[in-house]
Amino acid sequence: MVRDQQQKELLESASQLLVQVRRDNRLTQEKLAEKMGVSAQTIKRMERGEGAKLDLVKFSKALEACGEQLVVSKKSKQRAHYAAVAKEQQIISHFREGQIAEANQELEQLKKWEYSILEADGRSLHEVGVALSLYFAGKPGASVSRLNKMLLGVALSGYKKRALQYQQIYLNTIEAAEKVLLQKEKGGKSDV
Repeated sequence: MVRDQQQKELLESASQLLVQVRRDNRLTQEKLAEKMGVSAQTIKRMERGEGAKLDLVKFSKALEACGEQLVVSKKSKQRAHYAAVAKEQQIISHFREGQIAEANQELEQLKKWEYSILEADGRSLHEVGVALSLYFAGKPGASVSRLNKMLLGVALSGYKKRALQYQQIYLNTIEAAEKVLLQKEKGGKSDV
């Protein structure tokens, strides 16, 4: 009986998650069904939580069709934190390597990313990524303003050393990216 209740709660949570992710990605039930190769009725049933048990494979495919990934683990909070931080670091790496379009695309996908208080590092790195995006979009004032707000929040939370590290990541990334972009520019021009 307890197991049935847990299954029901898990199904409800998964259904709510699917609705939220689909809406966040501005997909209709019909469009999601089309992307998955299933009927719209299947999506409607999944979102209502109809069925005897949760089909994680089907939910995973639905979330992937929305551009998200399902991670299931007994230590999911900890693993989700590491995944979030890794994703944010990947975005900063794209900026550093002069891959501005790729970084902006990934940053846009994470626009609605939410972090718990334990995932402040991922959120802070996300803010560094947003600040870098503004910088490379030709808005250095807005970039510095965005970064400073985040740094102030981190410092006031008692993490002054970490705030300085984020600032250094920002500055080092700009320096590295500008070198790469300059090399690409020189490589594209011939002296002949």
